Amino acid sequence: MSCIFALVSGGLAAFIGISRDYDDGIINGFLVGALASVILGFFGGISIVFMGIIVFGVLVTIGGVMGIFGRRQMDK
Repeated sequence: MSCIFALVSGGLAAFIGISRDYDDGIINGFLVGALASVILGFFGGISIVFMGIIVFGVLVTIGGVMGIFGRRQMDK
């Protein structure tokens, strides 16, 4: 369930953003993932923060790239 949340949130963050550049989608996605892992870290401890940055960062970055791809396809 959290994997789907991560992909969708990254896609939405990149799709709503102004840019159509993949680099911006990656940065947007990673920042959303890092923020989600910090929020989860408040409940689970510091180890969750570090593992979450890796896991959520990667998943949400992929979602960010998918969001930029969708945005580019709609502009054609």
